[in-house]
Amino acid sequence: MNLLNETNKNLKDFIISNGLVNYVTETTRTMTKFYQNACESKTTSTLIDVVLHNGTLVKDCKVFKCSFSDHDLISIKLTFPPKKKNRLFITGRKLNEASLSTITYEINKLNLKNMYSEIIEQMWQRFKTSISQITDKYAPETKIY
Repeated sequence: MNLLNETNKNLKDFIISNGLVNYVTETTRTMTKFYQNACESKTTSTLIDVVLHNGTLVKDCKVFKCSFSDHDLISIKLTFPPKKKNRLFITGRKLNEASLSTITYEINKLNLKNMYSEIIEQMWQRFKTSISQITDKYAPETKIY
């Protein structure tokens, strides 16, 4: 396989037809062979590695020679869009002594007889709603970042 010549037309056609880009443009394998009869050595270089992508995620691609192998190392640098940070918050109430006194006073003024019902769940719901309305009025919920 060598992408620098026409021997791998199928792979090149695949890359083109799928809108891909090969980011490796340098040779990635260099081999030297000594021919004893001719008393000479021949060196061949081929591009046998691919880094394919169809967008802009690959920022840089470099080939580094390797001292212990005929196969070179490939390094790619990827670009990721920054992750949007969601602001974290908690919901709370600002309660102080004055607001607690006012809330207690308003709760004590509730007419519990108006909440009466034969259905206990309905009574409980009315009571919770009344307490929530009073609390929201004097100590509304706020987001705390």
